[in-house]
Amino acid sequence: MKSLMIVNANNPKILLDAVLYGADGVLFDLADSVADTEKDAARLLLVEALRFLDYSAVEVVVRPNCPCQKDFELDLLTVAPGKPCDFIVPMAKPEYVVRAAEILDKAEAENNLPAGEIRLIPSIDSAAGVESVAAVIAASPRVRAVMFDAKKFLADLGAEAGGAEQLVYARSKIAVACHVAGVESIDTPYVGKADGLAADAGAAKALGFTGKVAADGKQVKTINAVFA
Repeated sequence: MKSLMIVNANNPKILLDAVLYGADGVLFDLADSVADTEKDAARLLLVEALRFLDYSAVEVVVRPNCPCQKDFELDLLTVAPGKPCDFIVPMAKPEYVVRAAEILDKAEAENNLPAGEIRLIPSIDSAAGVESVAAVIAASPRVRAVMFDAKKFLADLGAEAGGAEQLVYARSKIAVACHVAGVESIDTPYVGKADGLAADAGAAKALGFTGKVAADGKQVKTINAVFA
């Protein structure tokens, strides 16, 4: 997956238009972009969209709420019947990956889905996540990629966002662990000036990343070109 475009899962127009931007995958967000009062509605809207709209041209990825929140299990159990390709595991650590896999075992059995069909993409969002990335990947055979969230990683460090040089260690550790495990590595969204996207994506690719999250549809073409 070269490009993974993140969109708000609680917006009907975006759900309709998500396949139009040329991204390899679409990440439907149930977490950061959905207000607490809208979580139930967003889950139901997304699963209905997955059942009735044609997403065959993209890999469908869903970001649930953090496993430390009660919404996490409900997100997985509600949306799994729509047969997404993958679920993100936010703030990933090995026990969260194991828990997500167990929930999906239950969801697949209850909905007559092939066992192990829905995969997991742990999101590395903290310093502890970077240091334990190999263990996170090894926690379940459902893991098919790892995603890096630099904004949350830097916040966890208490560091202000600066240049790409401050991410070299974290990116390198993630990319190497993914390569050794034979899974994809998806770099953090880029939120700077538009003309810096290609350089940022190129820096990630140079360290071994295989793709990147697009913060919006305008970034997809550049990301696809860099990771081609």
